[in-house]
Amino acid sequence: MKNIFNTISIDWFILSRLKSFFWSMILWFLCLVIMLVFVSNIHKFIIGVEIFKDAFTFPIVYNTVSNFAILPAHLISIIQILIICKDFTFKTNRLFITNGKSRNSLLVRCLIRAILLSLFTTIVIFVVSTICGLIYGGEFSIDSIQSVFIFFLQTLCYSIYAIAIATVVKDLGIASFVYIIWFGIIERIIAHIVIYTLRLQILGNIFPGKLIEDKNSLIAIQSISPYHSNWHNPLAWAFTFFWVIFSLWIISNTYKKVHF
Repeated sequence: MKNIFNTISIDWFILSRLKSFFWSMILWFLCLVIMLVFVSNIHKFIIGVEIFKDAFTFPIVYNTVSNFAILPAHLISIIQILIICKDFTFKTNRLFITNGKSRNSLLVRCLIRAILLSLFTTIVIFVVSTICGLIYGGEFSIDSIQSVFIFFLQTLCYSIYAIAIATVVKDLGIASFVYIIWFGIIERIIAHIVIYTLRLQILGNIFPGKLIEDKNSLIAIQSISPYHSNWHNPLAWAFTFFWVIFSLWIISNTYKKVHF
């Protein structure tokens, strides 16, 4: 436990002096707020768009905010890539090794950071959702907080995927490009072709990003679109577990074999 606290302290010391980290977190929060303000007021400016009118009331506010927050939350993954690539670029890992840290401790350091960043953003989502609910009204329900827990798992999984990419590529620009292009464009195109063109629904739903994104669905639009979530789907969880374990295997092997 002492080693874990030491690792967290060292990580915070490094991050507190990394301006790009703070600017990324500020950008994430601003994107979240701007998106929520726009969505919560869109029915006032576009006639016929009434689906989000009550989306920020209790109890569905947690579901609404969690769903819209997942897009800017990819910045949290980019932060993981930024930090890890900088560690390789500036030989921070070599410094840890020469000071007696093991390669396994470097791996644990990455995972603890991912958990803490995901937990921090989840707390922010919970607070923002609660404030929106208090403003817009409705009746609070403890069951609705499930969406916040799902958001934590989503950001953590995306962070683990980002760490895997960063540890293999080791270059900030290329790793960020690969992450954004794959999860933002390529995977979506392939999944769309497999599901809607080839009619292979099961095969199209095994991609890592789609599995994570589909863990939570927007309740506010269920009146015009079927409410779909793989949260209770055992097969979806099996494939999710596979991708996470596979990513952790890549990270572990990279740290064991890489030359610092």
